[in-house]
Amino acid sequence: MFKCLRLRGVLLGLALLLALTSACSNNAGNSKLEGKLEGPLKVMYVHEGLFFQKYGNLFITKYPGVELEVVNSQWMFNYAGEDINKALQQYVEERQPDVILLNESNYSYAVDNGMLFPLDSVIQQDQFDLDSILPFVTESLKEQGAGMLYGLAPTFSGSALYYNMDLFQMYNIELPRDRMSWQELFALAERFPTNGSDGERIYGLTSSTTSSNAIFDLLSNVARTHGLFYTSADGTSLTMDSEAWRTIYENIVKAYKSGAIFDPSSDFFSEDLFLKEQAAMVLEGSYYLNQITQAEDQSGSTINWGLATIPVDPAEPDATIAMGLTEIFGINANSPNKKLAWEFIKYINGPEVAKTLSRTTDGSLSVRSSFVSEMNGRSLAVFYELTKPRNFNKRYEHLPQGFEDAFAEIVSQETTSILENKQTIDEAFQHIKDRGSQELQQAHEKGSITKKNK
Repeated sequence: MFKCLRLRGVLLGLALLLALTSACSNNAGNSKLEGKLEGPLKVMYVHEGLFFQKYGNLFITKYPGVELEVVNSQWMFNYAGEDINKALQQYVEERQPDVILLNESNYSYAVDNGMLFPLDSVIQQDQFDLDSILPFVTESLKEQGAGMLYGLAPTFSGSALYYNMDLFQMYNIELPRDRMSWQELFALAERFPTNGSDGERIYGLTSSTTSSNAIFDLLSNVARTHGLFYTSADGTSLTMDSEAWRTIYENIVKAYKSGAIFDPSSDFFSEDLFLKEQAAMVLEGSYYLNQITQAEDQSGSTINWGLATIPVDPAEPDATIAMGLTEIFGINANSPNKKLAWEFIKYINGPEVAKTLSRTTDGSLSVRSSFVSEMNGRSLAVFYELTKPRNFNKRYEHLPQGFEDAFAEIVSQETTSILENKQTIDEAFQHIKDRGSQELQQAHEKGSITKKNK
């Protein structure tokens, strides 16, 4: 009797094991995408012409039986914060693109709300090469996907310090180097002469934009380099009441007062001074490469420019605030064309497209480091030097609508008042904190009222 029960138990265990094995086998089979590599495919993108130029034409050359339709997503730039995420979800539900275009600010929302099909199984089945992709790309996407991949990004955006080699040679100043601190950058800018009128003089450092928010942008960039943000994690309070913030602000004000940095609040700010060769250095994104090319084509002359990394925190010399994923492609979880959608994503994230992207001049940087771009014989490897991105997207998500622009205006007004000798640094910094806190509270109250009325 005892032996019989043991035998029945063993048989029952074997039956359960076979059932589980069969279930696992069926699940693995289900994860293999079915369908044809032809027919219609709806892809979400910001501009139809640019889509076919970068990706579409290459894909249909390899798959001529595919009919690509671009679902335009440019309208989403009219939304901000939480609104854009809800608008995105509604738009996807209405238009049902097979491939969804995302960025770092809405990727996690799409994952959390079940909008995307997980890619891990098909990546493994197709032995898709992830190893040659920059680690920060897959690490960032997995982090936001609870350890799983729901999208892939063929390109990333970066920033660098552009400098005019002729101006440095003219004034016998050593060229910028990689991984300078902000203080070293300001000191380098201050070595250039400050004499001459606005329309003729040379500046050590400038912004390419004519925005009156340039002072705020610089303040925010220096702070984020050191791991600081001007509001709390939940976006409810200002967090500038520290000696670190006070020191950063003072250093920026002193650099502006020295005359080394172009003051965008002055009357003369209608043109890009770096492209006019009236500024020795400018901090800009990789897209600025295209602006240099356009300026050279229009003027008929060339700028003798070079690149260095953007400034870093000496305590973390590999960390950067200037790496981001602006084009993340994922498969719509409700798409009936998942196989074709995956083939498209796999192709545009593969080495063939990476090689093509490395020859473009629109500032697209391939995430595959073996395909580092060149421009006019200059290597763009500097954009790959800093490997640890500092991401503040979550902080921006919690900012109430309209606050950042209003706060930027406050910083600009108070700092301009210092430059005009109307108040001290301490007075201006206190005003920034007081007015900023009041503006933040009002923005939250206004946002709450708006939500209640919807």
